[in-house]
Amino acid sequence: MDKIELSKTSNQNLGFFDPIALKEWDELYVRVKSMYYMDIAIWVSREDDHMNVTFATISDYKIVMNMEMSKVHRRKSSPTWHVDIVHMDKKFRGMGLAPKLYKHLVKALDIVIQAGEAQSPGGRYIWNKLAASHDVSVYGKFNHGQWHHMEPGEDGEPWFGYMRGSDLQPYDGREFTMYLSA
Repeated sequence: MDKIELSKTSNQNLGFFDPIALKEWDELYVRVKSMYYMDIAIWVSREDDHMNVTFATISDYKIVMNMEMSKVHRRKSSPTWHVDIVHMDKKFRGMGLAPKLYKHLVKALDIVIQAGEAQSPGGRYIWNKLAASHDVSVYGKFNHGQWHHMEPGEDGEPWFGYMRGSDLQPYDGREFTMYLSA
């Protein structure tokens, strides 16, 4: 897995979500879960092997985060979806919402999420926070290798707890795949 740097998009305003207009355009967005304590609902649109997930406020449909994902075809396991790209509205950045939204999505849809092959500092932060959660599981493996349970790292990146000091690390550029499941 590689580390990447993305251009600054902290001023990104994702606007508002209009489920009624989307139905008129024949896009099939379905509300799958509401998180009333956070005033956020999950809206999902699936088309073949692609899924767009929009997290929007319940009160005024302000878009909090948008994820584009593609289906991963694996022989055994629950449906697995690869995170292609994530956009977070500038108003909601820095609040620690993204890991919570990932967890709610995995539980609401009963899916497994596969991390992208290259991650920005924000992506590594999200996966590190998820590795620290007790109600979800973060695990991964090198190509044709053993499965490893991931633990939160002190440097803000998930790591293999029992391999501290080893030259094997998830972000060392080798082919490593990381997953999140409920």
